[in-house]
Amino acid sequence: MAVNVKLIPVESSTASHVGYDESTREMTVVYHGGNTYQYFGISKAEYDSLFVEGISVGKQLKTIIKGKTYNKL
Repeated sequence: MAVNVKLIPVESSTASHVGYDESTREMTVVYHGGNTYQYFGISKAEYDSLFVEGISVGKQLKTIIKGKTYNKL
């Protein structure tokens, strides 16, 4: 399955790239090692919280995706 969102590189030991589709509220995460997941029901505010200076991307991802429906791509 192809990723249809623009992926942005992130500085994290957990993930290498993230992307977001505001119209569908879907966030795509490419993890180090190559696994890619699509998470559903992610708000724009949740996605934007990944880019707050001083906050660990990995820890924030864990908080955001907890309990969310996902699909491995």
